[in-house]
Amino acid sequence: MKITALKLLVVGILLCLSMVLGTTTYGQLLINITSSGDVGPTSGTNWSISGTTLTATGTANIQASVIETALSSGNLTVVSGTGSEFIIQVNEAIDYTGATERTLTFG
Repeated sequence: MKITALKLLVVGILLCLSMVLGTTTYGQLLINITSSGDVGPTSGTNWSISGTTLTATGTANIQASVIETALSSGNLTVVSGTGSEFIIQVNEAIDYTGATERTLTFG
């Protein structure tokens, strides 16, 4: 019981430190959904959409309207083209309003 509580405390401290020290580390991609990002419609700096997959190959700034347009055609999966971990920052609301339910998957 005491060991489990200690493990949880250590994990909590490590999570807090990672948030304080920064979220982007070497090898990670940043995908930023923002009002000032690329407008596409199917590609921009370090990203492209092919079929139902948005692939990022480096830090990418994408307008939410790009995601909304892709969702109007079908489900969308966002992946890293380099195989590395990535961070998604959503700084502009993704507002898909189509009649058909869609799935947006990260990873």
